[in-house]
Amino acid sequence: MRRLVTTLTAAIFSICCTAQTKDISGMWLGTLDVGVKLRLVFHFSETTAGLLSGTVDSPDQGVKGIPCSVVKKGDSVIAEIAAIKGSYAGWIVNDSTISGKWTQGPGVFSLNLKKVTEIVAAIRPQTPKPPFNYNVEEVAYDNADKTAHLAGTLTYPKQGGPFPAAILITGSGQQDRDETIMEHKPFAVIADALTTQGFAVLRVDDRGTGKSTGKVINATSADFAKDVEAGLAYLRTNPMIDKNK
Repeated sequence: MRRLVTTLTAAIFSICCTAQTKDISGMWLGTLDVGVKLRLVFHFSETTAGLLSGTVDSPDQGVKGIPCSVVKKGDSVIAEIAAIKGSYAGWIVNDSTISGKWTQGPGVFSLNLKKVTEIVAAIRPQTPKPPFNYNVEEVAYDNADKTAHLAGTLTYPKQGGPFPAAILITGSGQQDRDETIMEHKPFAVIADALTTQGFAVLRVDDRGTGKSTGKVINATSADFAKDVEAGLAYLRTNPMIDKNK
């Protein structure tokens, strides 16, 4: 009887040790469904001493390398991402699957991870691709008081002219000329649509963003309005633009 108990104890100890030594090093991909589908990629690294570290990517949002603290105990793994106040708690199902939950604020969402060797880039089929059937020019100009040098893209039809013109104006926050967000480029899409309908379209990097220069910290909405007015002034000097439209 004592031998049986000893054998069972040794077997249980062996199983526990095996669970505790599962190596989760590598790249793990999961998809969150929060109304829209967002991919999260965890990069786990583990030393021979069992110490863990990690980072998180959100490829659909263009975010990479957010640090996270990682703790593994038995078959469970917990990753805390302080920068975005998020966390992941999962159960190691096997060498290629972790089943768990993502928590951020009041939200708790299922998130199952699969071990992968590469991440496929997000496909945005609506983003216009060259060659374009219209003219595309890189332009640059200063605002009236020379506090910002603004760079952008001017598109206009290949035939005819002068053309009625539109300026695309970004909302709050510093954005590039395509208003890129989560790898979408809405201003590129809008400019393409308007230009193929016979308009000239100017879209510009906000000051301090992309190829545009200028201080942002103390800038006011009036300063940003003046930047737009500088775009209007530039268009009035361009012979391809109908100054009355």
